[in-house]
Amino acid sequence: MNLVEELFGLARDRICAAHPSLALAMDRLVPVEDPELDMPATDGRRLLCPSTWAREALQANDRREDQLLLHALAHCLLGHVLSPEPEDVSPSLWRLACDLRACQLAQALEPSALSRDGRYRELQRRFGEAGDPVAAARAMAEDAYIHERMDALVALLCPDCHDLWLSARREERQRVAGGGEGLGELWRGFARRLRSGGGRRGIGSGAGAVRQRMVLGEGQRQSFAAYLRRYTALRENPRPDPDGFRYAPYLYGLENLGAPLIEAPESREERGIASLAIAIDTSGSCARGLTQRFLELTRDILFEENLFHRRFALHIIQCDAEVRRDDAISSLREFERYIDDLVVVGGGGTDFRPALARVDALAASGALPGLKGMLYFSDGRGIFPPAPPEYEVTFVLLRHRYDAIDIPPWVRRLVIDAPRPVGGEYYEY
Repeated sequence: MNLVEELFGLARDRICAAHPSLALAMDRLVPVEDPELDMPATDGRRLLCPSTWAREALQANDRREDQLLLHALAHCLLGHVLSPEPEDVSPSLWRLACDLRACQLAQALEPSALSRDGRYRELQRRFGEAGDPVAAARAMAEDAYIHERMDALVALLCPDCHDLWLSARREERQRVAGGGEGLGELWRGFARRLRSGGGRRGIGSGAGAVRQRMVLGEGQRQSFAAYLRRYTALRENPRPDPDGFRYAPYLYGLENLGAPLIEAPESREERGIASLAIAIDTSGSCARGLTQRFLELTRDILFEENLFHRRFALHIIQCDAEVRRDDAISSLREFERYIDDLVVVGGGGTDFRPALARVDALAASGALPGLKGMLYFSDGRGIFPPAPPEYEVTFVLLRHRYDAIDIPPWVRRLVIDAPRPVGGEYYEY
């Protein structure tokens, strides 16, 4: 791991500890050392940085790397990197307006000395409500304050350069034309998710015939999170430990010996979920919409509570009277992709035994090492095994949409609020 990766890895961990909802977006912005650059820059896929900048940031010990990472992330989330420059405003003013918007977002997340700077506050007063960067740039074009202080304001607001944006747009057009995954849509998806509350929202915007909302109050959310915490365990996780890193010998070695005396710890002991099974009842009473929302809700709580290790073993099993699909997932990015592309397979009767038997087999084979529990999303109507498995089973049920008569006492139940069904869709979830 080079200095740039190490520096921004620590910054990422600090930011995600305070703002877990940013972690998936942060994962898409990979820090890369680039000696040819004078300043850091992003192209929507990477955060490129010269080692000289990283060394100065490490020596200054003022967390400027945190602000730079947030600033670059804000450019991506706000669409600046891949949006074409407007033809009716000056490119320099448009980029300054983009930097102002990025600074506003970064300061809202992690306030720094910039928020106390009189020039920044004056810009906020003049252009803070101007809307998108195009509108702000048009207003700036008529403002003498900007023209008199242009160079100083660029230096104040712009910790990165924008030289890669043009080539990033060309590559984006080629990717989309070739049928590849567009970065623009990916970043818009992250931005929509954050605008809607970063995981504490009601889930009701996904596809599906039944557009109901699955909403957790804070008490229910904590209850769900408590269930998931039951399945955590301590283990060494391969990520830098900012609390265990001693800067003094590191800097002494760099300055006097040309190499650090110590390296940052490459792992730390953390409590998290290493293995989890999620079963989805896909019998004739199911629908894709609320199934997808349940998975989104589960992902958001795992994500916000930082319950998953960086790498983990998750199996999502779809089962009606037999197992229809078993998907193995090992990262949050794969989990995100699974939810976005969800295809529900089933439509027959309901038998919970095949899914539990599949989980038994996965645990025995080592595919789910140290499994402590599983979630089963269902209406509770079906055939249960006569005896409990060795791991804990929690049935997640929707209020007004489940039947608990046949649920055996060894099954834990978690009931999520949902509106009363309309017409004949009593068990449609």
